[in-house]
Amino acid sequence: MRNTDAVLENAKGGKLDGTNVLMRLEHKGLCQEDICLTMIGTITNGNFEPQAMFAAGRWTTRGDVLGNILGIRTSPPLWFGGSNRMDDNRLVTLIETAKGWIVVPPGK
Repeated sequence: MRNTDAVLENAKGGKLDGTNVLMRLEHKGLCQEDICLTMIGTITNGNFEPQAMFAAGRWTTRGDVLGNILGIRTSPPLWFGGSNRMDDNRLVTLIETAKGWIVVPPGK
């Protein structure tokens, strides 16, 4: 992107939890319909350091039950849905692990 100011001008986001930040870049060059580049990362010394980047809709929700993946306790998953909220076939699932984020793309 040549005009980073225009991209950041339309960015939406906020704190996800104690250390993670969620950022959605709503710029015409980074979106297709309501699916836009979305990132999860941390802010260190005033710089955003992405940990996961994915295309997702604007609707999000998070479970409240801890899970197990391969016998390892994980945080509740995050779900991102498209314009039809969570009942559409563009649902993206994210699971945080000790080694980073698992991004599960939508199924068909």
